[in-house]
Amino acid sequence: RFTLAFETAGAAILFVVWLPRFGLTEAAWHAVFQSVSAFCNAGFSTFSDSLAGFRTSVVTLMPIMTLIVFGGIGFIVLQDLRLWWRRRRRQVRTPPSLHARLALVVTGLLLVGGTVGYAILEWTNVLGGMPVTHRLLNALFMSVTARTAGFNTIDYALASDGGNFLTILLMSIGGSPGSTAGGLKTTTFAVMALLALARLRGRTVTSIWSRTLPSDTVQRAVGVFIVGFTIVTGAILVYTVLE
Repeated sequence: RFTLAFETAGAAILFVVWLPRFGLTEAAWHAVFQSVSAFCNAGFSTFSDSLAGFRTSVVTLMPIMTLIVFGGIGFIVLQDLRLWWRRRRRQVRTPPSLHARLALVVTGLLLVGGTVGYAILEWTNVLGGMPVTHRLLNALFMSVTARTAGFNTIDYALASDGGNFLTILLMSIGGSPGSTAGGLKTTTFAVMALLALARLRGRTVTSIWSRTLPSDTVQRAVGVFIVGFTIVTGAILVYTVLE
């Protein structure tokens, strides 16, 4: 139901935006395809240049970014937020689950951090020549789509080494568990950060918001992180040698 609701809403918005440009049939085809691809974090596009032709279109990029983000936070989080909203309407003041809060906070931090990072690294490079608002819009889009979605509004072949490395980092983290995105997952990244913080403070348990994370969960996160880090590092080494 979540998938149908988000993809239908996204397709409807994109259809209205693209109708004057493409006509009825073509606009419907592009809108439905892009909506499904964005929510599924697939990144496939019916346009030969992905979304580069819409780099200055806020009404095109914002719906697509919204679909990518909601697809990437995961159905577990979406369901938890739905139940939390229902409880709130009944005046039951219980917060969302720890999983949902971690996923949302880390997602927000990564989106903001990625946007700032791309703006700094690419401001006078691939984002150069655009008005300030469009530079910020495309920096935000780069941050959103790097989380395994795969759309692009700029030519990554022209991006700086720093910008491309930031893309690798964001792709490695990816989305949240139970989502359409890949990567190590936002909650794994959060657990690793919390574990490091706890050890630096000399604490033997990992906790946040007055909740202690089970040791089994922490150990699994460490295992996933080590395996993922090894694979990514090995792949970078191979590409460096072959290219």
